[in-house]
Amino acid sequence: MTLNIIETKTNKEHTATLQYNLPSGRAFVKKFDNTSNLYKLLFAWAKSFKLCDDDLNRLFNELNPETTTELITEWEKRFAIPDKQFTGTGTIDKRRQDVLAKMNAQGIQTEFDYENFLELLGYDVEIIGNGNAPEVYNWDWKWLGDIGYHPWSDGTESKNRFWLIVKFFGTYTDLNELREFLKTIVPSNVYINFLED
Repeated sequence: MTLNIIETKTNKEHTATLQYNLPSGRAFVKKFDNTSNLYKLLFAWAKSFKLCDDDLNRLFNELNPETTTELITEWEKRFAIPDKQFTGTGTIDKRRQDVLAKMNAQGIQTEFDYENFLELLGYDVEIIGNGNAPEVYNWDWKWLGDIGYHPWSDGTESKNRFWLIVKFFGTYTDLNELREFLKTIVPSNVYINFLED
């Protein structure tokens, strides 16, 4: 998916803008005659404006790790990919996902961050519970599973352990894949439960 920060106009639209912004008068009487040299000059300038539009949008997309193609290698270098978890190979979408995972692993600290990150991945979610221990849950909901790491092998809770309850709106078939993906970025003291209506 590419994003456009500016509206991309056609060559004809840019030409029309130039035509209507030129003053009236004898010098510019042929500005609407598509056989005139003046019209051809305006059309040539319009091509340059179109190229600028396209270049600006391409630059924006390359600076965004969600949409980059040409600069994916630079993004991977920035986040030390390849490493033990991320190979730096695969489809462009997989490589973008790896960059986003490493980026977000460095910056996810709050429930708001987790919610935004899951929405960035295309899930409609809401964080409905958090804290150092599980709150009272609505048991009418269907548990989809959980991820996380227990701090001690005996399963006792820690004051340093943080819980997030993520409610999903809609039906998702790739939650096992999501759980495996999140294991690579969730800090070891965070335990995430998934719920669905």
